[in-house]
Amino acid sequence: MFVISVRQIIPATGKTDLATERARAFCGIMARCGARTRFGKVIAGAGAGQLRIYGAYESFTHASRATEKLASDPAALKLMQERELNPAAEDIGPFVARRIYGTSPSEYSIALQREYQMPRANLPKAIEMMPEIEALGGESDVKVTAVAPVFAEGMDRIVISYWYKSMEALGDGIDTVGMSEEFQSIVMRASELGTLSRSRVVMII
Repeated sequence: MFVISVRQIIPATGKTDLATERARAFCGIMARCGARTRFGKVIAGAGAGQLRIYGAYESFTHASRATEKLASDPAALKLMQERELNPAAEDIGPFVARRIYGTSPSEYSIALQREYQMPRANLPKAIEMMPEIEALGGESDVKVTAVAPVFAEGMDRIVISYWYKSMEALGDGIDTVGMSEEFQSIVMRASELGTLSRSRVVMII
């Protein structure tokens, strides 16, 4: 089971470069403390313009151990002090989730994320649909992952990510798969399990 942490960084006007520099530095510190990290920017949809720091862990024990190291890391403490003295962004999180489908596609840099509000009782049926969704990708070369929250606002939801290698591949995937009758049929079935509440595109940078 993989554990995923997400930190949302909302840069202040005129301080995006400083916020980005600090977020990248924090990613490096997290990695040194034991996390697998990725850093992204929301380029469309909900939260457009925000930054995202993702951490991945093999278990909650692994995540807890890394969190303890991070809390006492001198570089992390210094960075937090700098942020307090000269704020460049609003930092929200981490939110913590468990992966319920898929594996981390590290070579894929574009994620189309769709959030569904969904009763926990419907999770098994939703997971059953994931291979069918992924198989529709065919030549589009899309990977699908899904997570469910563990420590977060809105526990009655899941986040499904469609991973692509480029923006062009994303556009092609939407044209050839997302607009197809087969995919729209799956979307209609999914609407019986939960309500699509928001979506976004994240670019790993």
